[in-house]
Amino acid sequence: MRPELKHSIQLVQVAIGEHPLFDNIPRDQQILALITLAAGLARSHSEELLANQSKNSRMKWADMTVRTLVPDLGNGESAQ
Repeated sequence: MRPELKHSIQLVQVAIGEHPLFDNIPRDQQILALITLAAGLARSHSEELLANQSKNSRMKWADMTVRTLVPDLGNGESAQ
């Protein structure tokens, strides 16, 4: 595995682990979100930007990403 991809995956895992919206998402959708986000991070090399952000900034980033991937959560509905 390329080091930048491994690093991207670790950053996404941190963002997902810190975000409460992921508690309501089925495991298969969590995995899909992780793969999608890691691939995007690896392509854009934005992992340095995430690493330098505060926990609050990472949670906002994760919130925006979750609401994009699972639009039902934006309406207060559960994804399950």
